[in-house]
Amino acid sequence: MAKAESKTKLPAFVRETRLIMRSLIQKAAYNPRVMPTDRKGKLRKSIDKWGLVEPLVWNERTNNLVGGHQRLEQLDSKMGYPLGDCQDYEVPVTVVDLDEKEEKELNIALNNPSMQGSYDFSKLEKLYQSGVNPFASGFDKTALETRFDSDKVRAWLEQHNPKEAARIKAEEDAAALSDEQDREGQELEQDTREIPDFLRPENDPATTAKIAGKAHHNTTPAPTNTLFPIGAMLNAAQKKQWDEFKAKNNLTKDTDVVLLLLEKADV
Repeated sequence: MAKAESKTKLPAFVRETRLIMRSLIQKAAYNPRVMPTDRKGKLRKSIDKWGLVEPLVWNERTNNLVGGHQRLEQLDSKMGYPLGDCQDYEVPVTVVDLDEKEEKELNIALNNPSMQGSYDFSKLEKLYQSGVNPFASGFDKTALETRFDSDKVRAWLEQHNPKEAARIKAEEDAAALSDEQDREGQELEQDTREIPDFLRPENDPATTAKIAGKAHHNTTPAPTNTLFPIGAMLNAAQKKQWDEFKAKNNLTKDTDVVLLLLEKADV
């Protein structure tokens, strides 16, 4: 004779779980929780991978959704409810029976960070080092690098998502090249600023051409000051700039100044 199955009575604090129709659930207009678009994308990927592993919380007295608004939004999107092909579908819910005040208090409590735990990051790192995929648990590269060594994060990315690792590497290389080009441009601009104004072709083309022509005509293997009678070519203001440039660059011969200026000005 078969024995009758024994039924264990659940403790009073354990709430009933049911499957109810989506059309019975009303989103709470007062719900204060918001979620940025990037996090919604992560939630969508999590549901795609793992499914809905925790029931929503539903108040049968008001038909309001108490906990799980963001998950329900993703379920509606996946099912095409209510504007798509889906007219209705079943949803697993934990059922509560509360008045409006208690309902709102529970809504806040369910998402209160001060009532939630935190990660032991040393244990988390051991899990990731053992092969657990950190990117499958809602973290991205930027978030991980705030807690773990960037070389380890890059290694995890290359292990679990090599295409994304290659894309990020290409972006970083392009950014580094752009930064280097910017630095070179700034250095060149700084060099140009050091050239006396009267030797910049755009400011004083006549004087620049005069000095450039004389320099090219008189350059010898061992140029001397006698080949460049600078004093006769420059006015007082120009001569002052010339002497300042000469001193700043530790040059003694006017010929050396000319050759350096020609190199800087590219004339």
